[in-house]
Amino acid sequence: MTDLRLLVGDVGGTNARFAIARCNDGRIWLEAHDSFPAEHYPTFRQGVAAFIDGCEVKPSGGVIAVAGPIEDGTIDLTNSPWRTSEKELGALGLNPVRLINDFEALAWGAPIVTPEQLASLGGPDAGDPLATIAVLGPGTGFGVSALVRDVHGREMALPSEGGHACFAPGDPVEDEIL
Repeated sequence: MTDLRLLVGDVGGTNARFAIARCNDGRIWLEAHDSFPAEHYPTFRQGVAAFIDGCEVKPSGGVIAVAGPIEDGTIDLTNSPWRTSEKELGALGLNPVRLINDFEALAWGAPIVTPEQLASLGGPDAGDPLATIAVLGPGTGFGVSALVRDVHGREMALPSEGGHACFAPGDPVEDEIL
């Protein structure tokens, strides 16, 4: 099998994190990971190019998880002035390249989190293996997604911009939270 190197990234409103996913003989591992403060790069493309320029072996394609909705392969980050498209990133030699919502990426990865990496928030420690998995997380914004499953074991990650929902307090404690 060919030694394949792909750019993987997680880009939010504050930081851009990149790594090379190296794929060889059915194994995948990460190398050359780095983090860039978004404020140091005027454009998304410049941030990606800075990482690629520092790589000894350049990636041939990639997937970048971004904080915000993707429309027709284009992202205008929710909490950042950065904007880019798959087409623009293709000009850096990434072919193919795909932009996905950051919490969509987390939903796809949720089933492989090991029990040692989990903390119970109440309820049973193990649930129905076909149940929907909710993914929530604070960052510069608040991300929300879900991994839904059907009775045949098929899965679909549902990205959302749940952090843009309104909070309507219903009692004095929730008033204090607001």
